[in-house]
Amino acid sequence: MSEYHYIDVKNLVKNYDTGKVKVNAVDHVSFCVDQGEFIGIMGASGSGKSTILNILAAIDTMSEGQVFYDGTDISGMDEEELANFRRKNLGFVFQDYNLLDTLSIEENIMIPMTLGSQEMSMARLKEEIDSRRPVPEPLSIIPS
Repeated sequence: MSEYHYIDVKNLVKNYDTGKVKVNAVDHVSFCVDQGEFIGIMGASGSGKSTILNILAAIDTMSEGQVFYDGTDISGMDEEELANFRRKNLGFVFQDYNLLDTLSIEENIMIPMTLGSQEMSMARLKEEIDSRRPVPEPLSIIPS
């Protein structure tokens, strides 16, 4: 029996075919992450870091390999299954945030909660967020 890891990436390959050139962006990468562990992905520009993150985020698909989250293999999931998986299991903070600037931070956070049909009161949500933030800030701020 294999050892359990919260995230387990096995022989990840990503190829892009532009029609003229075939680019091997990720070439048989394997690694694992245990629950609660923090990792960093480092490398030169164009070495596949963003491609790996996009595959882990289920935003991009892999050419070969497997990705397991808590024992669930997302490798063979279709687009609808991946969308449901993302909605229920993943959260994103993009480099440029991608927040709706007409909504408060609180309202931006509630969007995926509403889409995912998750029942959580605003008070419970604030409590959950406050327990995870190192520096409390008001959630009513409109991002600029």
